[in-house]
Amino acid sequence: MEKRLFSVIDVETTGFSPKRGDRIIEIGITKIDLEGNKIETFDTLINPNRDVGSTSIHGITAGMVKNAPFFNDIIGDLLKVINGTTMVAHNALFDIGFIRSELERGQLDIKEIPYNCTLCMARNYLSEIPSKKLEFICNYFNIENEKAHSAISDSIATAEIFIRMLKKYNLYNKICTNKINIENNEYTKINKSKILTRENCNLTREKENNYLRTVIEKLPTIQSENENEFAYAEKLDEILLDRIITKDEAEDLLEIAMECGVTRKQAREIHKEYLRNIIKIALIDSAITENELVDINKVIDVLNLGDVNLQKEIDLVRKEDNRKLNLRMDKIIGKSVCFTGELKCRYKNEIITRERAIKIAKDQGMIVMNSVTKKLDYLVAADVNSFSGKTKKAREYGIKILDENAFWNMLGLQIE
Repeated sequence: MEKRLFSVIDVETTGFSPKRGDRIIEIGITKIDLEGNKIETFDTLINPNRDVGSTSIHGITAGMVKNAPFFNDIIGDLLKVINGTTMVAHNALFDIGFIRSELERGQLDIKEIPYNCTLCMARNYLSEIPSKKLEFICNYFNIENEKAHSAISDSIATAEIFIRMLKKYNLYNKICTNKINIENNEYTKINKSKILTRENCNLTREKENNYLRTVIEKLPTIQSENENEFAYAEKLDEILLDRIITKDEAEDLLEIAMECGVTRKQAREIHKEYLRNIIKIALIDSAITENELVDINKVIDVLNLGDVNLQKEIDLVRKEDNRKLNLRMDKIIGKSVCFTGELKCRYKNEIITRERAIKIAKDQGMIVMNSVTKKLDYLVAADVNSFSGKTKKAREYGIKILDENAFWNMLGLQIE
């Protein structure tokens, strides 16, 4: 007798309505049989080609999905997993609604998607639980879901709930067992796509942070007679405004370093001096806030200065005369800036709203623009890796995109 198989699915999305343009940003599938045996799993982040929505809910940032496949890239994998199975989801109308929407974008319409909904099952049989949210049902059945709002983790938890309810209430003859029948099409013939899980995403980001290390390794070890390091330091200052060094930016730095005769030792000292300047800015009010410490550690990470004793560097900076600190205001006055996304930093115990950000920038002598044009100097984004219309246009024009921490530090503000 042929086994009845189920594809338990969970998706994380940019919002709640595919009709209003919301997209899937992560999908997790756990294929099981009626005994609960795990046949296979599939999960990947997905590039929605727009902003990622509430990161505070799903934990996914734009930086995490920037190298992820688009949904069309994983349709073949998806179809191969779900073909011949019955879908299961917690709040199936939501998850399957998004799946349908994404498939339609790819010009593919599966006429019938048979499914079972564990939310509906819980409403019918778990009257003793006041809330039928996934986390409460997991608690009821003593199911661990350590990575809640991770698609694959929620999928595995939903699969366990499904099997537990089948057994407890003997629902084997009451569930849908119709199969998804997908005829051969162009998508199923595609070889396995390049998926990107949350774990692999973290490894990729660590690899990107090593671009600068590659630059250092390529520099000569012997002392050069050319002591002109200013151009290298200026380029580093420009690149690190967003606390990210891309492969292209690393290659630009290498080219400048070679032209200026900068050695490995000199480059490292320039990096340490850059770190000290960031610390100096943070210490203007004699205290380093939590946000400033996060920013300092970002700089340490990107500059591969993990072996530096941060407290020692802070103590050294405290001994210097902070009044001599040059905040480079001459580089700010008259420059144009535009803001995008929901700003979250605090200044003087108040959230820096868009209106307040505009006022601060104007008070510092900057020109605030409402839109991105080729003449714009800086775009300040709540998330520098966002796929919003403004960030897309800024990348197209080659405009520097800064996260809000970096921007306020550039202005010398003591953000919280």
